[in-house]
Formats: sequence, structure tokens, C-alpha cells
Amino acid sequence: MTFNEALVNLRKTTMPEFDAGYAVTIPEFWDNFVEPRLPNEKTVLYWNKLLMEYINENDPIFVIRAFSNTNKTPRRDLLTRTNKKFLFTYSDNGFAKFIAKLVYSNIELDYADFKKYMSSGEMPVSEFIGSLEKSRAFYPVQKFDYGEYKLAHIIDSGKNFCVEGKLLDMQEICDKYFPAGNIEDWKFDGSKYIRDLLVSDEAKSIIIAHYLRFIDPMNYFLTPKPMRNGISYHKCENGISDIAEYSPLQVFARERFSELYGKSYDEFLKLIMITDSGNYSKNKDLNNDIGIRWQKFSLESKNNAKEDYNFSKSVDISLEHKIQDCDVKARYYSNRLIFYRDIIEPLGDNDIFECITPEGTFAMSKKDFYRVFSNVANNVTCYIRDGKYSYPKTPEKARQFLIKD
Repeated sequence: MTFNEALVNLRKTTMPEFDAGYAVTIPEFWDNFVEPRLPNEKTVLYWNKLLMEYINENDPIFVIRAFSNTNKTPRRDLLTRTNKKFLFTYSDNGFAKFIAKLVYSNIELDYADFKKYMSSGEMPVSEFIGSLEKSRAFYPVQKFDYGEYKLAHIIDSGKNFCVEGKLLDMQEICDKYFPAGNIEDWKFDGSKYIRDLLVSDEAKSIIIAHYLRFIDPMNYFLTPKPMRNGISYHKCENGISDIAEYSPLQVFARERFSELYGKSYDEFLKLIMITDSGNYSKNKDLNNDIGIRWQKFSLESKNNAKEDYNFSKSVDISLEHKIQDCDVKARYYSNRLIFYRDIIEPLGDNDIFECITPEGTFAMSKKDFYRVFSNVANNVTCYIRDGKYSYPKTPEKARQFLIKD
């Protein structure tokens, strides 16, 4: 499939719904939730082969998940050329989500198009970038919706790389091999901004290890999202906060993927700089009770932005705003005024949402939010990236939306 056809199909694709369920052990959770949602084996093998071919290209462009907004030196989507016949750019989790969405949608992108659009700067690499990055960015930005799923990596793309006998994380690797540098290092060459960087001989094998861990479908699966914004799509009775990060599940996933993909998986493991000790040995805790329960996810409830968020408590509305309870599409509770991206953004412009606080209820439409709180809606660090923006003290401009008890 061509690149343009793939993007069109991707926009039409939604993540599958899931019903509420319960599993006692890891194998039971795998059988009941994970395995039924694994992508088509043929598609996984296609993308693995494509990436294996691409890493051996002349002048491939690799993507490193580093230097995003959580860092003081954001460098996403900026292009760097090295002296070792490869280039690279930095990204948030967007590139992995893009490739995975193609895989889960059974889209097999033509190899020639993959190579072409990586080189031309038309491939979406990050979900968000800041104004500093935009001034020199080589790649476009695009967000990919995963419904109420989390893309769970089996082998962490940011930790435990065995380099010259030492275990390094990506921050250490970037500091030594792929530094952020200064934004002024990216110079305009007549068609694009690019930085030249001298790297050591081992740099290419290291970046290949990270690149494959980051985006190869041999290294991820889907779980329900963990607690976010006070909303939980799964909960474990043994206190696990995020099943996707639970080491025994990752060990089990690795064993199952080895069975599923055989020699292709073995070849993948050889390139990603792991050790066979520690967490990757056979795990004795697989049949221990985890007692995981997950809630239902439906597209209808997500579009209505109501059922998804469990807003069931009724609230008395005064005549001051003349808002009927049926007009309220989303309602949430907080100890102070706070705006949640994933509650507000699915709403229509005229849909009403309420933030119920000890001070009273703040009720407004999405249109009002964008009109009065444009600074919040455009805040990259808190609202766009982290998904929430709160005020320690209620601003005066918010009081027009306050409904007194």
C-alpha cells in the first residue's frame, strides 16, 4: 500500500471496543484480553522484515525516543546527519504509535514509500512539538488515537542496553553518543535545517537496538489504560498500578512472542542489546493471583464523553447559567479548578462540561473554554502533553462560569 493510501485508511480506522472482564492470573489475562487483540501474524512479520531491511540501508534515518517536553532541551523532529552513514531524529512516543497503528490496522506500507517518506520529511514522527522545535523541524506532527488502550512495550525501549559490558539507559546513551546539543547547531542548507554530528563506531549498533525496541511490532501489545485523570480502565487486586509495566507480564509476553514468531523473534532479540539474566529468565510468579478487572470501552460512550468517565453523580444547577442537566456531556470532581484534555477534546463546540470543586461548580462549553482559556488550550507542557492544567488559585476570569451551591 502506498503512503498516501495508508494515511487515508488510518484516518478511517478506530481501535476495537472491549467489554468489561476479569482475570485471576497472567496467563488468564493474556488469553482473555491480550491474545485476541494481537495483530495479524502476517502483518507483524511484514513490518519486522521491512524494518530489518531498512536498518541495513545506505543512510537510513533512525528515530530516538528522547529529548521531548519532559526534558529541558526538546529536540523532536529535528534532523541530524552523522559521519557513519546514518541520520537520526528525536521523537516522543508518536512514531511507535504511528507504526503500531498501521500494524493493528493490517496496513502493509510499500517499502519504497517507507524509505522515500522518511527521507523526504513527510513521515509523521511525533505527536507534539513546541515552538522552538517547529522553527527547525524536519517532520510533521500527527496524533494517533488509541481509544482506551495502552501500547505496552515488552522490552523497555529506554532502559537496560548492554553496551560494552555495561547496562545503560537512553539518557546515558544520548549524553554519550547522541547529545541534544544547542538548537543553533541545526543550520539551514537551502532546503531544510540539519545538524552534523561526529559519532563513534559503536553508535550505529546502539541506535539500531533502540530503534527496533521502540517501533518493531515484535516488541509490543495492547493493554487497557492505567489510571489517568482519576479514571481507571483497569485495576489489579494485588496493587499493580499499570499492568503494562508489570515485569512478570513482560516475561510472559516475551515467551509467547518467541512461540509465535520463532526465528524472526530470535533475530530481533540478537540486535537489541539485551542480557538473558534478571527479568528475562523464566518467571515463577506467572500463576500468582493478580486479580485484574477491566472496564468496558465503547466508541459510543467515548464519543458521548460521558459513560467513559463515570460521571454519574447528579448536581443541582442554579438558574444563573440556565444549564439543564441533560445538556452536560461531561462532569468530573476535583479539589480545585482543573482542565482535563481527554475529557474536553472529544466534546463538540457547544457541549457543556462541569468541574465540581469545594468552591462550587464551574460549567462551560468547549467553545467558552477555548475563548476564555486559550492560554490553557495552547499550553504544550501541561495541557497538551500531560493532559491536565490546574490552577492553585481560581483566576478571576473563571468566576463567570461558577455556579454557587
